Amino acid sequence: MNRIYNFEAIEPPFLNEKMLREKMKRRKTRIMSVLLACAGFLSQLCILIIGLITLENFPILSFFCFVYLVVALSGGCAVLIVFNRERSKFV
Repeated sequence: MNRIYNFEAIEPPFLNEKMLREKMKRRKTRIMSVLLACAGFLSQLCILIIGLITLENFPILSFFCFVYLVVALSGGCAVLIVFNRERSKFV
């Protein structure tokens, strides 16, 4: 029977507990980042809906909701640009 893989030709990569813990920590950080981004998106969506609902009855409240959305989105874009440029340092 022919063997597909030659296990004696190369050595598997060296792994230790520290490397595995770092990998697990990076995965956990990525999952938490995705959950945080989803929570932020949902909260901004709720504020947008509140602003649209209160547009006729409370125009000042809806104005502040829209201003908050613009400021939050611009800040989020700035953070995204910084993390994208410095990705090699953080990840």
